[in-house]
Amino acid sequence: MSDAPSAAAAALGPIHSASTSGYSLANNALYDAGRPAYSNGTIDFLLEHTVLKPLMAEIEALQGADAAAATSAASTAAASSSPAAAAPASSSTPRVIHLVDVGAGTGIFTRCLWSRVLAFRAAHQGALQKLGVQFRLTAVEPVEGMRLRFAEKWPKEFGELDVCGSGEAAVSLQAGSGAGMPGLTSGSVDVVFAAQAFHWFATAAALRELSRVLRSDRPSYFCPLWNTRDESVPWVGALEQLIVPLYPADVPRQQSGKWKKVFDEPLEGLQPADATAAAAPSGSPSGSLHPFVLATSRHTADPAVSQHGGVDMVLARTLSLSVVACLPQAEKDQISEQVRALLSSHPDTAGREQFELSYVTDAYVYRKVAEPKE
Repeated sequence: MSDAPSAAAAALGPIHSASTSGYSLANNALYDAGRPAYSNGTIDFLLEHTVLKPLMAEIEALQGADAAAATSAASTAAASSSPAAAAPASSSTPRVIHLVDVGAGTGIFTRCLWSRVLAFRAAHQGALQKLGVQFRLTAVEPVEGMRLRFAEKWPKEFGELDVCGSGEAAVSLQAGSGAGMPGLTSGSVDVVFAAQAFHWFATAAALRELSRVLRSDRPSYFCPLWNTRDESVPWVGALEQLIVPLYPADVPRQQSGKWKKVFDEPLEGLQPADATAAAAPSGSPSGSLHPFVLATSRHTADPAVSQHGGVDMVLARTLSLSVVACLPQAEKDQISEQVRALLSSHPDTAGREQFELSYVTDAYVYRKVAEPKE
């Protein structure tokens, strides 16, 4: 899996140096081992409030029709042979629900997401076949080292991973970023997820690109989400105080909340994709629109995300931070000693061999309401 030619690579948009160096080939294994997964509850929440709620309504309607047909067939012999009593036939043209994970990294969220999609597909296989519904998942990641690790970690039981762009597999991996997804056709995506990533590319250019790839013929969504260390736990708060000074001023962090500001500024050169976007916000330049509106969000301290382990677990999580992973080894060693000292001296951790590193998961659902003019 080689990098794209330079001209195509330029279409991916600018990538922060802390990301390219911190998540390089040399550090991607540490990242994958040190980061927590995402809970079924969070992923189910996002899927339910995007594509699954309307799909379940269709499935329930189909099941109701099948039940009515079965009742009619049982009571009337003629009805059993009537075309009107038969279950709807499979659609000749598949309806694809296309999910995208942008900033996919080593695939931690992608694997969790596809696991839930497979579970839903297995539970409703017959109905999905009758409705002609298929799921497709595309992972988009700008850093080559992360893509290599992604491919290595992809579970065989999840099926083939397409890394060549053949389009034959249900799941594919391609180079790209939030500001540039050249491998995705305009208006082809139902939901874009960005797990632990949007703060890296929270720009107007990214919102334009997201609104470009998302569909307009039916509701489509952008869902950023993060697992953040739960600072309400005293020793985790103390760990955070060690970590914060490591971030240079120009390195974005989700905890700062600055990523939200990009949604506050309307963009020019857009056209409504939804009736709610038809009126320009008061005081905005004529013709400017917000491409997204917040539909819902979920904020929870989820025990299912907590990491359990010894000192090595806490060290792995700390060293997997981009701003730490790119440091010289001597500085990494110094940070490791500071973490060890904290664990051995803090009242909640001193003398213990096992720790629970708790997280709060913040998940957002933004609905697309405007898109770039053709």
